This record gives sequence, structure tokens and C-alpha cells, in this order.
Amino acid sequence: MQGKGTFEWHIHPLKGTAGQESGHLILLHDITARAAAEQALRALNRTLEEKVADRTAALLAEQQRRSAILDSVSDGVLMTDRDQIVRYVNRAFSAMTGYKPQAVLGKPLAAVGGGALSDLLNATGPTAGLQPREVQITQANGRTLDVAVAVSPLSTADGEMEGFVCTIRDITREKALERTRKGLIDNISHQLRTPLTNMKLYAYLMAQSDLSDSDKKRLQAIREQIDIMIHLMEDVLDIASLDSRETMAMAMPEPIHPSTLLNDLHARFERTAQEKGICLSADPVPPHLPTVLGDQAELVRAISEIVENAVHFTPPAGNVTLRLAWAEDLAGQWVTLSIQDTGPGIPLDEQPYIFKRFFRGRITDTDQTPGTGLGLSIAESIIRMHGGHITVESSLQGTTFTVWLPVSEAPTG
Repeated sequence: MQGKGTFEWHIHPLKGTAGQESGHLILLHDITARAAAEQALRALNRTLEEKVADRTAALLAEQQRRSAILDSVSDGVLMTDRDQIVRYVNRAFSAMTGYKPQAVLGKPLAAVGGGALSDLLNATGPTAGLQPREVQITQANGRTLDVAVAVSPLSTADGEMEGFVCTIRDITREKALERTRKGLIDNISHQLRTPLTNMKLYAYLMAQSDLSDSDKKRLQAIREQIDIMIHLMEDVLDIASLDSRETMAMAMPEPIHPSTLLNDLHARFERTAQEKGICLSADPVPPHLPTVLGDQAELVRAISEIVENAVHFTPPAGNVTLRLAWAEDLAGQWVTLSIQDTGPGIPLDEQPYIFKRFFRGRITDTDQTPGTGLGLSIAESIIRMHGGHITVESSLQGTTFTVWLPVSEAPTG
């Protein structure tokens, strides 16, 4: 026999006619292939067991890492399945609401927080997004808590709804400050607006009387200063109001086609530009331009601050051009509205400060242009509330402000 093998053998006794053993029959069965297969199977089982153990350890480690990450964030995180049964809460949620994990896991979301979170999910459903919504939830001790909740749907690889993740931020302090600020704004509005309005009325009545030329000049200076104070007060109130709203979700944003913004701005400043001898024009709107989400009146108000400056600082026979476009970068897709003028430009050293509150450049001081230095700051705040931003390019040949607004749908065609 050459080589080695594995054999299975059996011995059977042989008996003679008298019933006595006369020998033995030995049967050999070659099981080399079977033994090799069994050995290979055992090795495969050991390998699979090791892989399963490694995979289980990796999944456990990944779960522990995710739990550690979620427990380290300051916002509360709550996860439900598709039937709104609570499957996970992080440490911040328990600290914020007083609900311990063992008290809420496996329970219906409607039984947590007074039902406000469940109502929010029912209202948003599969269309839930990351836009925060403000609600009041009930803590475990019965007290109410103001929170901003961002809801994100969970889906399986094949797109089937799996559940929801709620990110919850405590805004109780912010709401209290907002109420205090609103009270202050209302008080300022009452305490300053009324006397300033009366002063403006009396100055107007005085101007109707018979005054000397010198008295008329003095009265005109008084009226101009009253107008500046009223403008300043209104801008300060606007800034305070915008500050209180920046931390809140915009109420009921609506889809807006950018062409309506362009047409509104052009109609609003066309006559002023003509009176100054300036050509205010609007380039043709690109086809298939996507819409944006927001408050149309607020957007027009913000961009009007920029267009008004462009018309004011552009000399006679100059040009102010409004232009719409679509752009895409790493941050997303945008609709851009550019305001290009042929004015004197903004000095390079002043450009980083033009959106700062109360900043007035040298050109405004040189020609004694009235203003509060809050217009561009107000415009930037409104655009930022809409998820956008403003860029500026300027030289001696003119200035271009570009307003970037996130699109609500991709362009077609």
C-alpha cells in the first residue's frame, strides 16, 4: 500500500462446523475522502465561528461607540419604530425630561412627553425633515418644557419606512429671553415712537408758519434729525426682532419663484433710478429656474436694502443690473440674485465690516449720507434666516452683491 489513508475496520469472528472460532474476518473500508471532508468541515465551522464572534464583537463595539457618541451630545435623541414605539433614548433626553430609559423603552411615544412628540410625528409623517419645530412637552415631574424638535425618518435599504429619529433641544431659556426681549421692544416702541412722532408733527406745523430763512434752515435740520432718530429706532427694533427669530423655525415658508422677487424689486426702484438718471435693468430670467422657500415680503425687504444702496451710490448715467442664476457647490444647490452697480466701489479694507451693525464707510461720511449703518446687517440677518448668505465683490468699476438662497427643488429641463 502506497501513501497514507484513513480506514474504518470491522472484525467478525469465523466459526467452524462445531461452533468453535476458526478465525476472523477483517473488513477494511477506505474513508480517507470522508475523513478529509469532515476535517475540512470542522475547520470551516471553526472559521465561521471565529468570523461570527469577530462580527458580533465588531457590531457590539460599533453599538457602544454610537451610544457613546449619542450620550455625549447635549441634545436629546429619541428613536422610534414605524409604529411609534420608543426604541432608544440617550442620556441627554433622560436628563432633560426626567424619563429614565427603562420607563419609556418599549412604550408608545404618545405616553412620553404629554403626547406632543407623537402629535408632531403624526403631523409630519413620512415627509418629516430636519427643519426644527417648536412644541411644549411635559416632563416626568409634570412641568412643561419648551423644545425645538427636528424629526428625521429612518428607512431600510429598499426604501421602506423603518421609524423616526427625533433630536430635541431645550429652548426654555431662549423662549423666556424672547418674551423679555419682546416686552422690552414693546416698551421702547411705546416710549420712543410716540414722542418722536409728536415731534415730527409739531415740526411740520411749525414749517407751515411764517419763518425767516435762517429759522427755516434750523427747522429743516431738526426735522432731518427727527427722521434719523425714527429710522434708527425702527432699525434697532427690526434687529432685535430678527435676533429673537433667528433661533426659531420660519413660520409656514412658502415656495417662491425667484422671478417674482426680481420683478418686485425692479418695479419698486425703477422710478427712483429714472429720477436720478440711472438705468435700472433686469437680465432675462434663465429657463427652468427652481423655486426657493421663504417669506416673500421679508426677502424683498432684505434685498431692497442692497438695491437701494446701489441706486443711491451709483452716479447719474450709471447702471444697476439685477440678475438671476442657478448655482451648485459642495454646500448644495442655490438660486442667486446679483445686484451689480457702476458706483465708486467699496474700499478693500472696509469690505469685511460692511455687514457689521452700525458700520458706516468713509464714502457715507464724506458725502454725509444719512443712515444708521444697520441696513446691510438687517438684510444679512433675513437672508441667513432663509438658510442663505450674501457675498460681495467690489472694485473701482463698481460693486456686485450676490444673494444666495437654497433651492426647494432641482431645476428641470
